[in-house]
Amino acid sequence: MKQPKISSSIMGDMKHRALKMGRAISKFFHYNRIPPNVATSPYYRAMVDTIAEVGHGVKPPSTYEISEKYLDMEYDDYTRYLEDHFQTWKAYGCTLMCDGWTSDAGPRVRACGGSAKSTMDADARVRRNNKSLQR
Repeated sequence: MKQPKISSSIMGDMKHRALKMGRAISKFFHYNRIPPNVATSPYYRAMVDTIAEVGHGVKPPSTYEISEKYLDMEYDDYTRYLEDHFQTWKAYGCTLMCDGWTSDAGPRVRACGGSAKSTMDADARVRRNNKSLQR
């Protein structure tokens, strides 16, 4: 009997670990009714890469940390991001477009702002009063 190559045993272990990770992530998506297309988000890949980087033994954030501490940090980051746009708009000007309609969910308004630097969609909004980020 031939001895297996080291590369084949490493690949077998890698496939087993990938299957284990895929099952755990899929279970989280399925049991929490998270649409599978959320996995196309760049934040999903960044989350998985960060979890792999920090390794074993690091506890995941609590409900409180997600809804308070880290949401506040995201809000502050987004506010700084918007301030950068506002400064650009002051320097180069800005074009605003708006559209409104009524749907099953009620009246909706969508606004879009564009400048020399980028385009920004106001339908992607941050609401601080009830602690939720929406896109």
